[in-house]
Amino acid sequence: HYNTREWAIRQSLFFKPADTLNAYLLADNERYLRNQPYISDARLMILNADAYSDSVDVLVVTKDEYEYGADISNLTATDVAARVYNNNVLGAAQKLQAGFLWNKNFQPQWGSEFEYSKFNFAGSFTDVSLGYTALNNHDPLDTGVYEGSYYLDIERPLYTSFAQFTG
Repeated sequence: HYNTREWAIRQSLFFKPADTLNAYLLADNERYLRNQPYISDARLMILNADAYSDSVDVLVVTKDEYEYGADISNLTATDVAARVYNNNVLGAAQKLQAGFLWNKNFQPQWGSEFEYSKFNFAGSFTDVSLGYTALNNHDPLDTGVYEGSYYLDIERPLYTSFAQFTG
């Protein structure tokens, strides 16, 4: 197990040194951190907040989620589908996933998928995934015929109500 790197967590903070403290923003940031697939729990605590100081320290404490996983979505005599993944490769907030499908009634009977994802790409709060699938799990763009496809998925969710833009 690789612990999430400090730089990856710093990139996921909504504030920088010398910013004005906003309790609502800190609460939103805790929620955002907990929603990451590689973090189980997060707390942001204010330290050194006395009446005679114009600054505070913020302690960020996170608990990692176990990053390895597998799932079997179908398991019958004529149909098997499974995936293995790592949600925090090298502690760098990135995901690798590989999967396969076998169905006796399909032609071809075997399909596979591979995906790489980078969460919060370059501190932009944008998740980027690229991959290949032949599992018929992405809608066809034109002909209605499912084929192997390469894809690039860029997603910037509404990560905080203080965000300037999403998309």
